[in-house]
Amino acid sequence: VRDRAHGSLLSSYLMLEKRMHQVSELDIPQINEGDQKRWRLSKLMVEKIGSKELPLSMQKLTPKHLEIMFASDIDSFVKCITMLTKFGQSVGTIEKEGYKFGSDIYLQAIFLLLLALKDAAFERTKSRMGQLLGLLENSTDVDETQVDNEDGFFIEDLAVSFPAFSGLLTFYRDSPIEVNKEQETTLANLFVAVTKEASEDVHMLRTKCILSHLYLKHGDVTRALEESEDIKRVYEHEQHSLELAKLYGMDWCLICIGTMTSIYIFRGEITAAFDNIRFLEQQLLIIDEFASSTKAMMCQFVSSLYLILLQYRNAKEAANGISQTQYPYFYKPSGILQEGLSTKLWSLYDTNGAISGDECTESAERNDFGVCSILDAEDLYAVNHNRSMLFASIETLSDRGIEAIKAALCVAEIEILEREKESGEILQKQIKYCISGLAYLHQSLQQKDANSEEKRINYMSCLYQKAELLAWHKYLRQKLCAYNLSLPEVLSYGNDESEIHEISSALRECENLSDAHDYPFMLMLVGWRYVEFNVDSSMGERILQKSLQRIKDISIKDYTEAKKMFGLLKGWCG
Repeated sequence: VRDRAHGSLLSSYLMLEKRMHQVSELDIPQINEGDQKRWRLSKLMVEKIGSKELPLSMQKLTPKHLEIMFASDIDSFVKCITMLTKFGQSVGTIEKEGYKFGSDIYLQAIFLLLLALKDAAFERTKSRMGQLLGLLENSTDVDETQVDNEDGFFIEDLAVSFPAFSGLLTFYRDSPIEVNKEQETTLANLFVAVTKEASEDVHMLRTKCILSHLYLKHGDVTRALEESEDIKRVYEHEQHSLELAKLYGMDWCLICIGTMTSIYIFRGEITAAFDNIRFLEQQLLIIDEFASSTKAMMCQFVSSLYLILLQYRNAKEAANGISQTQYPYFYKPSGILQEGLSTKLWSLYDTNGAISGDECTESAERNDFGVCSILDAEDLYAVNHNRSMLFASIETLSDRGIEAIKAALCVAEIEILEREKESGEILQKQIKYCISGLAYLHQSLQQKDANSEEKRINYMSCLYQKAELLAWHKYLRQKLCAYNLSLPEVLSYGNDESEIHEISSALRECENLSDAHDYPFMLMLVGWRYVEFNVDSSMGERILQKSLQRIKDISIKDYTEAKKMFGLLKGWCG
């Protein structure tokens, strides 16, 4: 069904392209100065956003061309915009590297919309965008009665184009398309400017989600959090959830709040994080599971948040059932991994002896999610810079991406095997998981934008896990010596000295990032690792004191929660 729909959209798109080319070649002498100016400014906006010229079929189009092309039938034009937004979504979902063609389609939809805006609406939009575009006309005092012509070829329902703005911003955020801050900021502000013409909360909420992520991407964390708090204040499930899913594919309000919750945790604002989690859990009780994949996705996010907070039972309960969803969705592969990870960690740390070591091992043997298959790679540490959008999207929206989740599964498998009776075979299995986990982390850490503002939480999580896996490898390799067994080259990772150096290096980088970006919760975890791995116990104690004091400066409640979590860490590790 999906392939047939895609084929139908492709046919419609090709017909549109042909018709646009035909009309653009027409010699229309009655094109007035206003239409010419509209064409120039619309072209300027779209080419600034896309950083490239429009297709030849669109380069000469003016409002008058559109009127001729659609025989003055604005309803047909609206259907055309709807087709373009659906085709952009379809291309981005189905085709390999579809984000490239999908981006072009979205830009076409935005250009056509700008040509068909009412005169007064275009003037207001231009005024709101003036400084970004370097325009001289930057007055917000527009006399609508003088500039509008109700009898012209104008679009009334601007909302049909909004998925094009939203989709293009998503491609810019999650795909390997190389865009600069100016392009992204111009697009986001144009979206805000146009949605103001619609005056509906659902569109305002979507733009706030975009602005929140954009502020985070460009390092303004405080403003990103402020936007997410505004979203919480305005959002009403019954009014907005289904509309967001219908118009934009997902309930982006919940996704945005979920993303910002991990920021709260790392900043040591644990009370605010718990407030967000409770808010999200309330929404998950009432959200329509079949309107979009938001519910399954948010179950994964909430589970991951609980894992950071060391609440394994809650993490398991939040993720329970993701693998049983009967429909495919974009984030399902990472959701299935999250469900498996939370179940394993719950069985290890939070069952009060309800699950034995043998049962944990049996469970691991049934499904370790094939994490060691990476060892079959021709070059274990070759970095793939053309990963699918899914990898980048999860690293941006959640606290850790797919490779970090797989690495965490490797650690869980090591700890499950640690409960078995020690043998040379068991130790070799554990070392396989060690090297597999390190290979996954290498893949994530070596991406070009791995340490970007929006992916920094994932980046620090990977560094933290890298130190843990290296410590395990050193410990297991030393134990294996007693069995007179040597490691194949693929499972080797240096000697004691080099591993200690790498452990220290990973922790030090994580410490410096936590200091530089004010993430005292992460700093607390790093301090404990210095102590636990005996890298530098006195340094670790100083870091712990500094991090806890910073959290205490935020609030006593946050400090109490942090101390509680630190107590859990010491109990499980010591």
